[in-house]
Amino acid sequence: MLYRKPGETWEEAEIARDRFIADVSRRLAGFAKVPSGFFEGESLALWLSDWLYLCQTEESANALPKRSTFVEIRHTASTLHQQLADLHRCLTAAEVDPSADVVASEVLGYLRPPELASVLETLRALDCALGPVTDIFPGPRPRSGRPEGDKRYPNIQVLVYGLEIAARVNGGKFTLNKRDRKGTLIEAVDWLRGYCEGVPEWQVLTATLPPTNKHPVSIYERALQEGRKEARLLRKIRQNAGYHPKIEMVFSG
Repeated sequence: MLYRKPGETWEEAEIARDRFIADVSRRLAGFAKVPSGFFEGESLALWLSDWLYLCQTEESANALPKRSTFVEIRHTASTLHQQLADLHRCLTAAEVDPSADVVASEVLGYLRPPELASVLETLRALDCALGPVTDIFPGPRPRSGRPEGDKRYPNIQVLVYGLEIAARVNGGKFTLNKRDRKGTLIEAVDWLRGYCEGVPEWQVLTATLPPTNKHPVSIYERALQEGRKEARLLRKIRQNAGYHPKIEMVFSG
């Protein structure tokens, strides 16, 4: 799913998305003091794309009913199927011997077994369809090495984690003073929130970004630490592969 302006085509929305990522990446690179032109590998644009995807997935999942709703629907359909199957057997028997069940014989004047058979088939199909849904329905994502987040600001930890990896690998870094609640990371998040507020199709993202003076700095700190660990691992992998010797400068500080 892409955020689109009214009347905008999917192609135009994709172009706008790529422009958004490119513009934001360049500005965030400035906060992280990434050297000009040093923008290869795990780029800020790549992690911004990942963050956007997660935000959009979260929004889609929130638009769906809860998993419990699907389970309840399936249970209701199963119960109705059983009740109608019992009725179908009674009506079928009444067709053969009307005297066996007077009430069922009267019901036959309004409802015939073939009509019930059609409903039973539909309920069976519904049950088969709902079974897999309860298994694939979106639920809590595994951490997969990423830091825990804050329910108030979905995926903020993924954003910070990815930005730190990209910044470190590309010759920069984000700073955070937890006590004073200052640093280039907070400045970057504040700027990003303000930027999104000023662009109608991206205003929806402001719900995932903390307002000024409400930053979850403990989550930021953990995400930065995890990002630095991942960046060190990338350095080792690249060194072993003989890739990009300039990357040494990232870890000189």
